[in-house]
Amino acid sequence: MPSLKAFVHSRLSGTARIETVFWRDMMLTGTSLTLATFVAAMLLLAQDYPTPLILVIYFMTMPYNIFITIAVWRGAAQAGAAGQMFYRASAALWLVVTTLL
Repeated sequence: MPSLKAFVHSRLSGTARIETVFWRDMMLTGTSLTLATFVAAMLLLAQDYPTPLILVIYFMTMPYNIFITIAVWRGAAQAGAAGQMFYRASAALWLVVTTLL
């Protein structure tokens, strides 16, 4: 199993396969984490927890979401012109949607 340092380096250097970064790291892992924190924040909101705590829970995945969006953006060069446009536009849209969710 690769170390965290190797994982981060392969994503930020654009050497990881774009299909893996986009589908597994962004769409599956990133979306699942975002939905989980959204549900947790809504449950805390329903139970009248303090707003700062709810906001921390809600925005907890933002560093990962920004990281993986940058990773997709850098790795998209592997996909050729049409693929590059698809991956970059999809990553940008995904970041906006997960931020507003």
